[in-house]
Amino acid sequence: QLNKVGGVHAAVDLLNEYHGLLGTNAQSTVICGGEKNWLQCPQYELIKVKAAFWGREDQSTCPKAPAGLTTERLCGTNPANTTQKVKGQCENEQACELVASNIFFDDNTCGNVYKYLKVEHECVPDSANAVDVLK
Repeated sequence: QLNKVGGVHAAVDLLNEYHGLLGTNAQSTVICGGEKNWLQCPQYELIKVKAAFWGREDQSTCPKAPAGLTTERLCGTNPANTTQKVKGQCENEQACELVASNIFFDDNTCGNVYKYLKVEHECVPDSANAVDVLK
């Protein structure tokens, strides 16, 4: 039990570290379990995923758990897998749709914990398009 909570805190520390590195362009998106949402950048800009977290690191985010799930336990899933899946869907795209689900992440290590997806990304100029525009 302690190990899982330690892992969550390590993931949170990692996200907080990223906050320091991200600069002013960083955007944070939270998607509650079972829901979907879009990440989107302005025209001629592409998504760069900085960090992703699939689990529960506090009890205040996405507090309304569906029947049978709990917000009482904190739990983090494999951060490398989470980031890889989000990057696979969104990296270098102008927009992408993400689904916060165990099926998408292929990860049910948290059992009955009601999880959410937290993604930190920034929008960077699309150099290929920028060159085309100048021609």
